[in-house]
Amino acid sequence: MRRRGRGAGSNDPVTSEVLRSMFAGRAEITLGQYDSSFQTGWQALARHLKEWQAGSGLWDTAAVRRARAGRPVGIAATLLGLVATVVGAVLGGGRHAAGGAVLTVGAIVFGIGLAPWRRAWELHRRSPEGSAQWLRVESFRRRLADPSAFADAEPLDDDQVRRCTAWAVALGLGDTWRRKVEASAVPTRRPASPAVRFGPALALGLVVTAALSSRSPSSGGSGSSGGGGSSGSVGGGAGGGGGGSW
Repeated sequence: MRRRGRGAGSNDPVTSEVLRSMFAGRAEITLGQYDSSFQTGWQALARHLKEWQAGSGLWDTAAVRRARAGRPVGIAATLLGLVATVVGAVLGGGRHAAGGAVLTVGAIVFGIGLAPWRRAWELHRRSPEGSAQWLRVESFRRRLADPSAFADAEPLDDDQVRRCTAWAVALGLGDTWRRKVEASAVPTRRPASPAVRFGPALALGLVVTAALSSRSPSSGGSGSSGGGGSSGSVGGGAGGGGGGSW
């Protein structure tokens, strides 16, 4: 069960919209079961992430267009190759020159079409700025994976610990961070402010991180969507409040 804190995300319109849709006037959400309101909020989050990605400048627009075109082209080529393969087999395959040629061409076209159909998302590529941002996020993720790296730094106050915890959860290191912080002897100090406020900066940071971390880089430093994550797609969680991830 998750309880909505007072004022959480109230300064950011996107966060407010998503939380308002998920909670739908309720004070709590029970996870582990289907919830239509939670699904609506999750779908709204996916929509905002796609809109943000399109205008972020972190992805190569030409590569995005190629990825979008790759799937329909791949489907058409796969079907054409399948038909040609069947026709070649009917004509006698290797027993006749014409049938063998059609069968061979059909099999080749089928294989070529299958690749962009199933793997068109790999054509996505980050811009130079996107690659730089991904490297920063990955560097921070590795630092969070080993909280002992903070030992030589100034002790973290409670505010910073909470912020690092939010990033750890966004980067899939929630349990690792919790266990290592609990076992760590690094002291914390009281924050200058009395409480943490989940304002626009943190909300934007989590959205940016979700979009970047959902795609793994290719050998050229570019990224590819998995949607998910689970193919990296945030929409993959649209089934409701299952899994206890919130």
